[in-house]
Amino acid sequence: MSRKTRHNEKVRARILAAAGDVFRAEGAERARIDMIMERAGLTRGAFYAHFASKSVLFAAAVEEEDSVLRLLRGRSATSPDALGLGLLYIFRILLDPGRHAGIASAWTLPALMRDAALGGAAARAAYGRALAETLAEMARGLRCGPGEPALAAALAQACGAHAMAAACSEEPLRAHLLAGAKAEVERLLGEFIPKRSRDADP
Repeated sequence: MSRKTRHNEKVRARILAAAGDVFRAEGAERARIDMIMERAGLTRGAFYAHFASKSVLFAAAVEEEDSVLRLLRGRSATSPDALGLGLLYIFRILLDPGRHAGIASAWTLPALMRDAALGGAAARAAYGRALAETLAEMARGLRCGPGEPALAAALAQACGAHAMAAACSEEPLRAHLLAGAKAEVERLLGEFIPKRSRDADP
């Protein structure tokens, strides 16, 4: 790989990381290219060298800038029980009320759900690919496939609870939403993890 290619990949990655942060914080409508490039520490010209428009960048950010998908991909276990336990542990962390603010600022699927729905065909397609990839990664190594309804229900429950908690200003209600979702997600994912493993953290 040439030096120029490596440089271009690094610049693109910086723009995507900044875009993910800005889109999650501001929403697609309020996010401006100048805001994104300032956050990336780059010029507006660098943006157009890598992306044709803000909508193209939004689609790429939805697909490539999800911290939860990175966590799921990072599970290094090989046994179904260990992969399932890692999955359960990730969702326990995601639905911990004490960690909501930090997770809400980094988890793309719930943060950009509405923006993707309103963003046109490319945004919806990118969101669909991100969902499919997340479900496939959740199913990796388990005794089920990515089309397993319980996995889809667990992801929908977690995303919905996060989106609702982000929209709620009352801390007790936010904690109640997340705790309820956590209990349901643990029940749904528990189908794929032996009871003896479920009660322990990895």
